[in-house]
Amino acid sequence: MDLNCVRRITLKAADLEAEPVTEEEMEILRKKLENIRKNQRDIKPPDYTKYSKEKVIQILNEQEKDHRKVEAFYRTQIDELEAELCDARELIISLIDERNEVDLELVQVRKQRQDFRTQVQCFEVEINKKNLDKEELSHNLELAEKQIHRLTQQIEEEQQKIEMLNTQTSSLQESLQQEKQISSELTQKLIISNSELEMLNKLIEDMQKEHNELRKHRDFAENLTDKTLKDAITKLSMIILAKDKSYTLTPEQKYLIKQLFGENYSKIIETAEKKYDELNAECKKVRQECANMAALADLWLNEFLNLCSWVEKENQCLNEGDYDQIVDDFAIKIPEVQEKFKEAQKTCNAPEASLALAARLSVKDREQSIFTGRPLYGSSIKTDEYEKLQKKLLDQKKELSELRNKLHDAYLQESQMRDEITELNNNILSLKKNSPKVELMRFLQCQASIVEDLIIEQVDDQ
Repeated sequence: MDLNCVRRITLKAADLEAEPVTEEEMEILRKKLENIRKNQRDIKPPDYTKYSKEKVIQILNEQEKDHRKVEAFYRTQIDELEAELCDARELIISLIDERNEVDLELVQVRKQRQDFRTQVQCFEVEINKKNLDKEELSHNLELAEKQIHRLTQQIEEEQQKIEMLNTQTSSLQESLQQEKQISSELTQKLIISNSELEMLNKLIEDMQKEHNELRKHRDFAENLTDKTLKDAITKLSMIILAKDKSYTLTPEQKYLIKQLFGENYSKIIETAEKKYDELNAECKKVRQECANMAALADLWLNEFLNLCSWVEKENQCLNEGDYDQIVDDFAIKIPEVQEKFKEAQKTCNAPEASLALAARLSVKDREQSIFTGRPLYGSSIKTDEYEKLQKKLLDQKKELSELRNKLHDAYLQESQMRDEITELNNNILSLKKNSPKVELMRFLQCQASIVEDLIIEQVDDQ
Protein backbone atom coordinates (compact mmCIF):
# COMPACT_ATOMS: atom_id res chain seq x y z
CA MET A 1 0.00 0.00 0.00
CA ASP A 2 1.18 3.47 -0.85
CA LEU A 3 1.61 5.01 2.62
CA ASN A 4 2.46 8.41 1.19
CA CYS A 5 -0.89 8.50 -0.53
CA VAL A 6 -2.65 7.52 2.73
CA ARG A 7 -0.77 10.24 4.54
CA ARG A 8 -1.82 12.84 2.00
CA ILE A 9 -5.46 11.73 2.23
CA THR A 10 -5.46 12.07 6.03
CA LEU A 11 -3.87 15.50 5.83
CA LYS A 12 -6.44 16.50 3.20
CA ALA A 13 -9.20 15.37 5.52
CA ALA A 14 -7.75 17.60 8.24
CA ASP A 15 -7.49 20.55 5.78
CA LEU A 16 -3.70 20.58 6.19
CA GLU A 17 -2.49 19.29 2.83
CA ALA A 18 -1.59 21.98 0.31
CA GLU A 19 -1.15 19.56 -2.64
CA PRO A 20 -4.52 18.14 -3.86
CA VAL A 21 -5.17 14.37 -4.03
CA THR A 22 -6.21 13.25 -7.52
CA GLU A 23 -9.01 10.82 -8.37
CA GLU A 24 -6.52 8.40 -9.91
CA GLU A 25 -4.65 8.12 -6.63
CA MET A 26 -7.94 7.54 -4.79
CA GLU A 27 -8.94 4.81 -7.29
CA ILE A 28 -5.55 3.10 -6.99
CA LEU A 29 -5.87 3.15 -3.21
CA ARG A 30 -9.40 1.60 -3.37
CA LYS A 31 -8.21 -1.20 -5.66
CA LYS A 32 -5.34 -2.01 -3.34
CA LEU A 33 -7.70 -2.17 -0.36
CA GLU A 34 -10.07 -4.52 -2.24
CA ASN A 35 -7.18 -6.79 -3.22
CA ILE A 36 -6.06 -6.93 0.38
CA ARG A 37 -9.56 -7.89 1.52
CA LYS A 38 -9.82 -10.61 -1.16
CA ASN A 39 -6.47 -12.02 -0.18
CA GLN A 40 -7.52 -12.07 3.45
CA ARG A 41 -10.72 -13.97 2.50
CA ASP A 42 -8.87 -16.45 0.28
CA ILE A 43 -6.19 -17.15 2.84
CA LYS A 44 -7.02 -20.30 4.75
CA PRO A 45 -5.80 -20.79 8.25
CA PRO A 46 -2.72 -22.98 8.27
CA ASP A 47 -2.95 -26.53 9.49
CA TYR A 48 -0.57 -26.76 12.42
CA THR A 49 -1.37 -30.40 13.14
CA LYS A 50 1.04 -31.69 10.57
CA TYR A 51 3.93 -29.78 12.22
CA SER A 52 5.71 -30.54 15.39
CA LYS A 53 5.31 -28.35 18.45
CA GLU A 54 8.73 -26.81 18.05
CA LYS A 55 8.04 -26.00 14.41
CA VAL A 56 4.68 -24.50 15.32
CA ILE A 57 6.28 -22.36 18.02
CA GLN A 58 8.92 -21.22 15.55
CA ILE A 59 6.28 -20.28 12.94
CA LEU A 60 4.24 -18.41 15.54
CA ASN A 61 7.33 -16.55 16.74
CA GLU A 62 8.15 -15.51 13.18
CA GLN A 63 4.56 -14.35 12.64
CA GLU A 64 4.70 -12.45 15.92
CA LYS A 65 7.94 -10.76 14.82
CA ASP A 66 6.34 -9.80 11.48
CA HIS A 67 3.29 -8.44 13.30
CA ARG A 68 5.55 -6.46 15.63
CA LYS A 69 7.46 -5.01 12.70
CA VAL A 70 4.22 -3.98 10.98
CA GLU A 71 2.90 -2.59 14.27
CA ALA A 72 6.12 -0.60 14.83
CA PHE A 73 6.01 0.70 11.27
CA TYR A 74 2.42 1.87 11.62
CA ARG A 75 3.14 3.34 15.02
CA THR A 76 5.95 5.44 13.57
CA GLN A 77 3.65 6.54 10.78
CA ILE A 78 0.93 7.41 13.31
CA ASP A 79 3.46 9.34 15.45
CA GLU A 80 4.60 11.28 12.41
CA LEU A 81 0.98 12.06 11.49
CA GLU A 82 0.25 13.15 15.07
CA ALA A 83 3.35 15.37 15.06
CA GLU A 84 2.26 16.95 11.80
CA LEU A 85 -1.24 17.41 13.21
CA CYS A 86 0.26 19.14 16.27
CA ASP A 87 2.27 21.41 14.03
CA ALA A 88 -0.87 22.13 12.03
CA ARG A 89 -2.79 22.95 15.22
CA GLU A 90 -0.01 25.30 16.34
CA LEU A 91 -0.07 26.92 12.90
CA ILE A 92 -3.83 27.41 13.15
CA ILE A 93 -3.45 28.88 16.64
CA SER A 94 -0.73 31.25 15.41
CA LEU A 95 -2.95 32.30 12.50
CA ILE A 96 -5.80 32.94 14.92
CA ASP A 97 -3.45 35.04 17.06
CA GLU A 98 -2.37 36.99 14.01
CA ARG A 99 -6.02 37.56 13.08
CA ASN A 100 -6.66 38.89 16.57
CA GLU A 101 -3.65 41.19 16.27
CA VAL A 102 -4.97 42.45 12.92
CA ASP A 103 -8.37 43.09 14.53
CA LEU A 104 -6.68 45.04 17.31
CA GLU A 105 -4.75 47.09 14.77
CA LEU A 106 -8.00 47.84 12.92
CA VAL A 107 -9.57 49.02 16.17
CA GLN A 108 -6.55 51.26 16.81
CA VAL A 109 -6.78 52.68 13.28
CA ARG A 110 -10.44 53.46 13.83
CA LYS A 111 -9.59 55.17 17.10
CA GLN A 112 -6.90 57.22 15.36
CA ARG A 113 -9.37 58.24 12.67
CA GLN A 114 -11.79 59.38 15.37
CA ASP A 115 -8.96 61.28 17.07
CA PHE A 116 -8.10 63.01 13.82
CA ARG A 117 -11.71 64.08 13.44
CA THR A 118 -11.74 65.53 16.94
CA GLN A 119 -8.45 67.34 16.21
CA VAL A 120 -9.94 68.85 13.06
CA GLN A 121 -12.89 70.13 15.06
CA CYS A 122 -10.51 71.60 17.63
CA PHE A 123 -8.57 73.37 14.86
CA GLU A 124 -11.81 74.87 13.53
CA VAL A 125 -12.64 76.16 17.01
CA GLU A 126 -9.15 77.70 17.32
CA ILE A 127 -9.53 79.42 13.93
CA ASN A 128 -12.81 80.97 15.07
CA LYS A 129 -11.11 82.16 18.25
CA LYS A 130 -8.30 83.76 16.23
CA ASN A 131 -10.82 85.62 14.07
CA LEU A 132 -12.43 87.01 17.21
CA ASP A 133 -8.99 88.03 18.52
CA LYS A 134 -8.33 89.82 15.25
CA GLU A 135 -11.48 91.89 15.65
CA GLU A 136 -10.48 92.73 19.20
CA LEU A 137 -7.02 93.86 18.01
CA SER A 138 -8.51 96.20 15.43
CA HIS A 139 -10.67 97.75 18.16
CA ASN A 140 -7.62 98.09 20.40
CA LEU A 141 -5.70 99.86 17.61
CA GLU A 142 -8.37 102.53 17.42
CA LEU A 143 -8.15 103.04 21.16
CA ALA A 144 -4.33 103.22 20.91
CA GLU A 145 -4.48 106.00 18.32
CA LYS A 146 -6.67 108.05 20.63
CA GLN A 147 -4.24 107.42 23.48
CA ILE A 148 -1.26 108.51 21.29
CA HIS A 149 -2.95 111.83 20.60
CA ARG A 150 -3.42 112.32 24.30
CA LEU A 151 0.25 111.47 24.97
CA THR A 152 1.55 113.99 22.45
CA GLN A 153 -0.18 116.72 24.39
CA GLN A 154 1.48 115.47 27.56
CA ILE A 155 4.90 115.46 25.80
CA GLU A 156 4.56 119.12 24.93
CA GLU A 157 3.90 119.89 28.56
CA GLU A 158 6.96 117.83 29.56
CA GLN A 159 9.19 119.74 27.12
CA GLN A 160 8.32 122.97 28.84
CA LYS A 161 9.32 121.38 32.13
CA ILE A 162 12.62 120.21 30.53
CA GLU A 163 13.54 123.75 29.55
CA MET A 164 13.12 124.77 33.15
CA LEU A 165 15.35 121.87 34.20
CA ASN A 166 18.07 122.87 31.71
CA THR A 167 18.40 126.22 33.39
CA GLN A 168 18.80 124.43 36.69
CA THR A 169 21.47 122.05 35.25
CA SER A 170 23.58 124.95 33.98
CA SER A 171 23.81 126.26 37.51
CA LEU A 172 24.64 122.78 38.75
CA GLN A 173 27.45 122.38 36.15
CA GLU A 174 29.23 125.40 37.55
CA SER A 175 29.16 123.85 40.98
CA LEU A 176 30.39 120.54 39.48
CA GLN A 177 33.45 122.18 37.96
CA GLN A 178 34.45 123.41 41.36
CA GLU A 179 34.01 119.91 42.74
CA LYS A 180 36.12 118.48 39.84
CA GLN A 181 39.04 120.68 40.79
CA ILE A 182 38.83 119.41 44.32
CA SER A 183 38.58 115.78 43.06
CA SER A 184 41.66 116.23 40.77
CA GLU A 185 43.74 117.24 43.76
CA LEU A 186 42.48 114.21 45.62
CA THR A 187 43.26 111.89 42.66
CA GLN A 188 46.87 113.08 42.58
CA LYS A 189 47.18 112.24 46.22
CA LEU A 190 45.60 108.83 45.51
CA ILE A 191 48.06 108.16 42.66
CA ILE A 192 50.99 108.84 44.94
CA SER A 193 49.56 106.54 47.58
CA ASN A 194 48.84 103.83 44.95
CA SER A 195 52.45 103.95 43.71
CA GLU A 196 53.64 103.49 47.28
CA LEU A 197 51.23 100.55 47.66
CA GLU A 198 52.49 98.95 44.42
CA MET A 199 56.07 99.20 45.63
CA LEU A 200 55.06 97.55 48.87
CA ASN A 201 53.16 94.83 46.98
CA LYS A 202 56.19 94.14 44.75
CA LEU A 203 58.36 93.87 47.81
CA ILE A 204 55.88 91.44 49.36
CA GLU A 205 55.72 89.37 46.13
CA ASP A 206 59.51 89.19 45.90
CA MET A 207 59.69 88.04 49.48
CA GLN A 208 56.99 85.43 48.80
CA LYS A 209 58.87 84.18 45.72
CA GLU A 210 62.05 83.85 47.75
CA HIS A 211 60.09 82.02 50.42
CA ASN A 212 58.55 79.67 47.79
CA GLU A 213 61.95 79.01 46.21
CA LEU A 214 63.43 78.19 49.59
CA ARG A 215 60.51 75.91 50.34
CA LYS A 216 60.84 74.22 46.91
CA HIS A 217 64.56 73.69 47.49
CA ARG A 218 63.75 72.18 50.87
CA ASP A 219 61.05 69.92 49.35
CA PHE A 220 63.38 69.03 46.47
CA ALA A 221 66.11 68.00 48.92
CA GLU A 222 63.62 65.99 50.99
CA ASN A 223 61.90 64.26 48.03
CA LEU A 224 65.05 63.60 45.96
CA THR A 225 65.39 59.82 46.10
CA ASP A 226 66.53 57.22 43.62
CA LYS A 227 62.94 56.14 42.98
CA THR A 228 61.57 59.64 42.28
CA LEU A 229 64.56 60.44 40.06
CA LYS A 230 64.16 57.18 38.15
CA ASP A 231 60.39 57.70 37.71
CA ALA A 232 60.86 61.25 36.40
CA ILE A 233 63.58 60.24 33.91
CA THR A 234 61.63 57.18 32.66
CA LYS A 235 58.46 59.24 32.17
CA LEU A 236 60.47 61.94 30.35
CA SER A 237 61.98 59.31 28.03
CA MET A 238 58.51 57.88 27.37
CA ILE A 239 57.24 61.38 26.48
CA ILE A 240 60.17 61.80 24.07
CA LEU A 241 59.92 58.38 22.40
CA ALA A 242 56.15 57.82 22.40
CA LYS A 243 54.14 58.83 19.32
CA ASP A 244 50.99 59.62 21.26
CA LYS A 245 51.00 62.35 23.93
CA SER A 246 49.41 60.28 26.71
CA TYR A 247 52.33 60.66 29.13
CA THR A 248 52.59 63.83 31.22
CA LEU A 249 54.84 65.00 34.03
CA THR A 250 53.55 65.99 37.43
CA PRO A 251 54.50 69.46 38.77
CA GLU A 252 56.97 67.84 41.18
CA GLN A 253 58.58 65.90 38.32
CA LYS A 254 58.74 69.04 36.16
CA TYR A 255 60.52 70.90 38.94
CA LEU A 256 62.87 67.93 39.46
CA ILE A 257 63.74 67.83 35.74
CA LYS A 258 64.31 71.59 35.74
CA GLN A 259 66.66 71.33 38.72
CA LEU A 260 68.54 68.40 37.15
CA PHE A 261 68.87 69.72 33.58
CA GLY A 262 69.02 73.45 34.34
CA GLU A 263 67.21 76.39 32.80
CA ASN A 264 66.85 75.90 29.02
CA TYR A 265 68.83 72.64 29.44
CA SER A 266 72.09 74.46 30.15
CA LYS A 267 73.41 71.56 32.24
CA ILE A 268 72.77 69.10 29.41
CA ILE A 269 74.60 71.36 26.97
CA GLU A 270 77.56 71.57 29.34
CA THR A 271 77.66 67.78 29.76
CA ALA A 272 77.32 67.37 25.99
CA GLU A 273 80.30 69.69 25.46
CA LYS A 274 82.32 67.72 28.02
CA LYS A 275 81.28 64.49 26.30
CA TYR A 276 82.30 65.95 22.97
CA ASP A 277 85.74 66.89 24.33
CA GLU A 278 86.17 63.39 25.77
CA LEU A 279 85.07 61.78 22.52
CA ASN A 280 87.39 64.03 20.54
CA ALA A 281 90.33 63.05 22.75
CA GLU A 282 89.44 59.35 22.47
CA CYS A 283 89.06 59.74 18.72
CA LYS A 284 92.57 61.22 18.51
CA LYS A 285 93.92 58.30 20.54
CA VAL A 286 92.13 55.79 18.33
CA ARG A 287 93.37 57.56 15.21
CA GLN A 288 96.96 57.45 16.51
CA GLU A 289 96.62 53.76 17.41
CA CYS A 290 95.19 53.00 13.95
CA ALA A 291 98.12 54.80 12.33
CA ASN A 292 100.59 52.88 14.52
CA MET A 293 98.88 49.59 13.72
CA ALA A 294 98.88 50.38 10.00
CA ALA A 295 102.60 51.19 10.08
CA LEU A 296 103.29 48.04 12.09
CA ALA A 297 101.20 45.95 9.69
CA ASP A 298 103.09 47.35 6.69
CA LEU A 299 106.42 46.61 8.43
CA TRP A 300 105.49 43.00 9.20
CA LEU A 301 104.04 42.57 5.72
CA ASN A 302 107.38 43.57 4.19
CA GLU A 303 109.19 41.17 6.52
CA PHE A 304 106.74 38.41 5.62
CA LEU A 305 107.23 39.02 1.88
CA ASN A 306 111.00 38.92 2.33
CA LEU A 307 110.65 35.64 4.21
CA CYS A 308 108.42 34.21 1.45
CA SER A 309 110.96 35.18 -1.23
CA TRP A 310 113.72 33.57 0.84
CA VAL A 311 111.65 30.35 1.19
CA GLU A 312 111.07 30.27 -2.58
CA LYS A 313 114.81 30.71 -3.16
CA GLU A 314 115.61 27.86 -0.77
CA ASN A 315 112.96 25.75 -2.50
CA GLN A 316 114.77 26.25 -5.80
CA CYS A 317 118.05 25.20 -4.15
CA LEU A 318 116.27 22.17 -2.74
CA ASN A 319 115.03 21.17 -6.17
CA GLU A 320 118.54 21.66 -7.60
CA GLY A 321 120.06 19.56 -4.77
CA ASP A 322 122.39 22.28 -3.46
CA TYR A 323 122.15 21.21 0.20
CA ASP A 324 125.35 22.98 1.29
CA GLN A 325 123.97 26.31 0.16
CA ILE A 326 120.72 25.58 2.01
CA VAL A 327 122.61 24.79 5.23
CA ASP A 328 124.65 28.00 4.97
CA ASP A 329 121.55 30.06 4.26
CA PHE A 330 119.74 28.53 7.22
CA ALA A 331 122.72 29.21 9.48
CA ILE A 332 122.57 32.87 8.49
CA LYS A 333 118.75 33.25 8.41
CA ILE A 334 117.71 31.44 11.59
CA PRO A 335 119.20 34.03 14.05
CA GLU A 336 117.47 36.80 12.09
CA VAL A 337 114.17 34.93 12.22
CA GLN A 338 114.54 34.34 15.95
CA GLU A 339 115.16 38.05 16.52
CA LYS A 340 112.08 38.90 14.44
CA PHE A 341 109.98 36.47 16.47
CA LYS A 342 111.20 38.09 19.68
CA GLU A 343 110.13 41.47 18.33
CA ALA A 344 106.81 39.99 17.30
CA GLN A 345 106.39 38.57 20.79
CA LYS A 346 106.90 42.00 22.31
CA THR A 347 104.70 43.93 19.87
CA CYS A 348 101.89 41.50 19.05
CA ASN A 349 101.58 40.02 22.58
CA ALA A 350 101.35 36.43 21.34
CA PRO A 351 103.82 34.42 23.46
CA GLU A 352 102.47 30.95 22.61
CA ALA A 353 102.82 31.37 18.85
CA SER A 354 106.28 32.92 19.15
CA LEU A 355 107.52 30.14 21.46
CA ALA A 356 106.23 27.45 19.11
CA LEU A 357 107.97 28.99 16.11
CA ALA A 358 111.18 29.58 18.08
CA ALA A 359 111.18 25.92 19.14
CA ARG A 360 110.90 24.85 15.51
CA LEU A 361 113.88 27.03 14.60
CA SER A 362 116.02 26.23 17.66
CA VAL A 363 119.80 25.76 17.56
CA LYS A 364 119.52 22.04 18.37
CA ASP A 365 117.43 21.30 15.27
CA ARG A 366 119.79 23.36 13.12
CA GLU A 367 122.85 21.41 14.39
CA GLN A 368 121.11 18.06 13.80
CA SER A 369 120.30 19.08 10.24
CA ILE A 370 123.93 20.07 9.60
CA PHE A 371 125.45 16.81 11.01
CA THR A 372 122.94 14.44 9.37
CA GLY A 373 122.91 16.28 6.04
CA ARG A 374 119.06 16.43 6.15
CA PRO A 375 117.35 19.74 5.38
CA LEU A 376 115.36 21.34 8.15
CA TYR A 377 112.01 21.13 6.32
CA GLY A 378 112.37 17.59 4.88
CA SER A 379 114.03 15.85 1.97
CA SER A 380 111.65 16.89 -0.81
CA ILE A 381 109.01 19.51 -1.57
CA LYS A 382 106.18 17.03 -1.02
CA THR A 383 107.03 16.22 2.64
CA ASP A 384 104.57 16.82 5.49
CA GLU A 385 106.72 19.49 7.15
CA TYR A 386 106.90 21.56 3.99
CA GLU A 387 103.17 21.28 3.39
CA LYS A 388 102.49 22.40 6.96
CA LEU A 389 104.86 25.35 6.48
CA GLN A 390 103.12 26.26 3.23
CA LYS A 391 99.71 26.11 4.93
CA LYS A 392 100.97 28.34 7.72
CA LEU A 393 102.30 30.81 5.19
CA LEU A 394 98.92 30.89 3.45
CA ASP A 395 97.17 31.34 6.80
CA GLN A 396 99.52 34.20 7.67
CA LYS A 397 98.81 35.81 4.30
CA LYS A 398 95.07 35.52 5.01
CA GLU A 399 95.53 37.01 8.47
CA LEU A 400 97.51 39.91 7.00
CA SER A 401 94.80 40.53 4.40
CA GLU A 402 92.15 40.40 7.13
CA LEU A 403 94.24 42.79 9.21
CA ARG A 404 94.43 45.19 6.27
CA ASN A 405 90.67 44.94 5.78
CA LYS A 406 90.10 45.61 9.48
CA LEU A 407 92.43 48.60 9.34
CA HIS A 408 90.55 49.92 6.32
CA ASP A 409 87.22 49.39 8.10
CA ALA A 410 88.62 51.09 11.19
CA TYR A 411 89.72 54.03 9.05
CA LEU A 412 86.24 54.26 7.51
CA GLN A 413 84.59 54.04 10.92
CA GLU A 414 87.00 56.65 12.25
CA SER A 415 86.07 59.00 9.40
CA GLN A 416 82.39 58.28 9.98
CA MET A 417 82.85 58.95 13.67
CA ARG A 418 84.64 62.21 12.83
CA ASP A 419 81.67 63.24 10.68
CA GLU A 420 79.27 62.29 13.46
CA ILE A 421 81.27 64.33 15.97
CA THR A 422 81.31 67.38 13.68
CA GLU A 423 77.57 66.99 13.13
CA LEU A 424 77.12 66.68 16.89
CA ASN A 425 79.14 69.85 17.43
CA ASN A 426 77.10 71.74 14.83
CA ASN A 427 73.85 70.52 16.34
CA ILE A 428 74.98 71.54 19.82
CA LEU A 429 75.85 75.01 18.56
CA SER A 430 72.47 75.31 16.87
CA LEU A 431 70.71 74.03 19.98
CA LYS A 432 72.47 76.68 22.07
CA LYS A 433 70.70 79.27 19.97
CA ASN A 434 67.26 77.62 19.73
CA SER A 435 67.07 75.09 22.63
CA PRO A 436 63.79 73.29 21.77
CA LYS A 437 63.06 70.97 24.66
CA VAL A 438 61.79 67.82 23.03
CA GLU A 439 64.16 67.84 20.06
CA LEU A 440 67.13 68.56 22.33
CA MET A 441 66.50 65.52 24.52
CA ARG A 442 65.84 63.24 21.56
CA PHE A 443 68.92 64.49 19.71
CA LEU A 444 71.23 64.09 22.71
CA GLN A 445 70.00 60.57 23.43
CA CYS A 446 70.33 59.40 19.83
CA GLN A 447 73.69 61.02 19.16
CA ALA A 448 75.22 59.90 22.45
CA SER A 449 74.17 56.28 21.85
CA ILE A 450 75.51 56.39 18.25
CA VAL A 451 78.88 57.80 19.29
CA GLU A 452 79.26 55.33 22.15
CA ASP A 453 78.44 52.40 19.84
CA LEU A 454 81.00 53.60 17.29
CA ILE A 455 83.71 53.93 19.94
CA ILE A 456 82.96 50.46 21.35
CA GLU A 457 83.06 48.88 17.88
CA GLN A 458 86.31 50.71 17.10
CA VAL A 459 87.97 49.48 20.30
CA ASP A 460 86.69 45.91 19.80
CA ASP A 461 88.00 45.77 16.22
CA GLN A 462 91.43 46.97 17.32
